[in-house]
Amino acid sequence: MVVNNKCQYAGGALPRNRATVTAQSKCGLDAVIRLIDLMKSLDIYDESLIIIMGDHGAYIPPYRYRPEPIIKNGNAYKVEPWLVAQVTPLMLIKVPESNHIPLEMSDAPSSIVDTAKTINSILKFNDVYDGQSMLELHSSDIRERKHYFYEWSREDWGSDYTGAIQEFIVNGSVYDASAWQLGRVYMPPDN
Repeated sequence: MVVNNKCQYAGGALPRNRATVTAQSKCGLDAVIRLIDLMKSLDIYDESLIIIMGDHGAYIPPYRYRPEPIIKNGNAYKVEPWLVAQVTPLMLIKVPESNHIPLEMSDAPSSIVDTAKTINSILKFNDVYDGQSMLELHSSDIRERKHYFYEWSREDWGSDYTGAIQEFIVNGSVYDASAWQLGRVYMPPDN
């Protein structure tokens, strides 16, 4: 987090907390709104397909999640709230010719791998992609999604490989601790 609540560079990194994440998120959304307003002024908004997505959510624990002990295959673990936050990035889809349809929020169990299938179905291409169209998902759907996490450090920029990558498998809502399970651990070569 590097901007203050006036969207000005703060001179360096700020502590990561709900207030700084909210300020930086607002600044990012303000930039998106300016882009959309510009598209409208150029009369290209209505016919455009717009997809805006974050690569991950913030590390701030979501209000809707409470970690619970999970015991599977004799192993006990908790899915920490900061990890759940990482799996809840922003996703916005505006289909062409939809400027009079109000914005809707959805808790549908989508995944980044659904993006190509969504574009394909909106634009009516006949290509085959994995995933599902996000526009056809419902919040009550139970489907498996995978999330991969590794500890990042500055040294990773110069390394051929990251450290160990932990796979998480989510069947259901990311806010339901019992929907999570540990998957494989992917190790870099020679480890």
